[in-house]
Amino acid sequence: MSKRTYLYSLALLLVLSACSKKPESEPAEQVQTNEPVAEEKKIAQVQTFDLNKIPLSEYVLGAFPYLGLPQGYEFTKNQSQTPEHEKVPFWTGTHVEWVEGRLFSGKIQPQQGYEGSFLEIQRNFEALIQSMGGVEITNSSIPKETVDQDYGQFKIDYYQAMGNIYGEPAQTFIIRQADRSIWVHLVKDGENQASLMILETRPVEQTSDVLKEFPYLSLPRGYEYHRKEETGFARIPVWTGQQFEWIEGRLMASYVTGTRDYKDQASYLEIQKNIDGVVKKLNGVLVTQSIVPQNIAEQLPEDLRMKYNTNYSGITKHPVTTYKVPLHDRELWVQVNYSSHKNAGLMVLETKKIQITAQAIAAEEMKKQLDNNDRVRLDINFATNSAEVLPESRGQIDQITQLLKDHPDLALQIHGHTDDIGDVQYNQQLSERRAKSIVQLLTQAGIAPKRLKAQGFGNSQPVADNNTPEGKAKNRRVELIKL
Repeated sequence: MSKRTYLYSLALLLVLSACSKKPESEPAEQVQTNEPVAEEKKIAQVQTFDLNKIPLSEYVLGAFPYLGLPQGYEFTKNQSQTPEHEKVPFWTGTHVEWVEGRLFSGKIQPQQGYEGSFLEIQRNFEALIQSMGGVEITNSSIPKETVDQDYGQFKIDYYQAMGNIYGEPAQTFIIRQADRSIWVHLVKDGENQASLMILETRPVEQTSDVLKEFPYLSLPRGYEYHRKEETGFARIPVWTGQQFEWIEGRLMASYVTGTRDYKDQASYLEIQKNIDGVVKKLNGVLVTQSIVPQNIAEQLPEDLRMKYNTNYSGITKHPVTTYKVPLHDRELWVQVNYSSHKNAGLMVLETKKIQITAQAIAAEEMKKQLDNNDRVRLDINFATNSAEVLPESRGQIDQITQLLKDHPDLALQIHGHTDDIGDVQYNQQLSERRAKSIVQLLTQAGIAPKRLKAQGFGNSQPVADNNTPEGKAKNRRVELIKL
């Protein structure tokens, strides 16, 4: 071998040796934590999500929500939410997994005077969760179409807790224990802020129960009725999945909300799940849990939607849950609708036939009362929330017609009145329409329109106590006033 060839070979050997030498690793960034930091800074990732493949943790958990904040950080005021039972979407890296249980959510920020960083928050949670036997499921971006299609109303109700999921990766952890799992969602929401959700899986606590009397079910613990209305007889549309079925009977309609002491823990899902449990105790069946198409919802009478706005709001965007319960010779219909992620609309309707108690006053008797008092009070039955006179009251209309024909010089004002149930404006409009409906029937029978005048007073002129069913019945009346 020549000297030149030897030198070339030696140089090549030195180059190859230098290329194969491993560089020294850079020192890891030191991050302050409130918990002991494990030797490996990065938690091992599970590439394919399967809850049963996640190792069990035997860590003894403290008080919910189990994870403390790093020193120098706090949750933003009035933005944490702590429902006792909620259904929450967690990103697994490939799809959204909906998980039910107890939820804590909030937005993390540095305390005043502390600069902080998202990286410091992130590294603290990674170390803490690893020390508790937790596993990182993913740290990846959620596709925009997945957020738009799968997260639905949740991303609106819990936007502070979701964080900037359109622009930043979502980090998901699980601490799997024998009796439950703790799911954690962490997302960057600014250079020194983060959004956090912690969910503990557990079934809803059944605190609603069966009652012996109408409405036959109690509310869950921590909830109360608001704007509750009970009517002895009503005709109400109930959603059955394909159409609204009009049901007649005794009605209880209300807005259900958390009490003052429970409003932070309240959730629509807890209400709906508890009602579901009571219905099962009553041997009831689920009729439907579906969204009402817009074109069908628009067919509901406008005045009815105004009066029961809590019970028909949001039905074109959120599923309506309807049950039917057999009760010997009658049925019980229960309808629950989403009002907000903390509240619900609830209607309970017990089917029954109306008892006709109104009796027609003869034409000459009405004339005597008009001569003596200038007015006569009548019981005329209308269809619920309608100006349609029911067939059983047509006899009274015939007697008014006869009165006006027997006394051609007589002119009348027709006054409509309601009880105090429902909206004042709605009752005013309903009383006016009912008075006009009677005038229309009389003119169709041949009475000159100039002899008649319709006027409605809503619930502004009660003649009895509206706090009793008997009083309400007396206040729902039609009066003839002599002009």
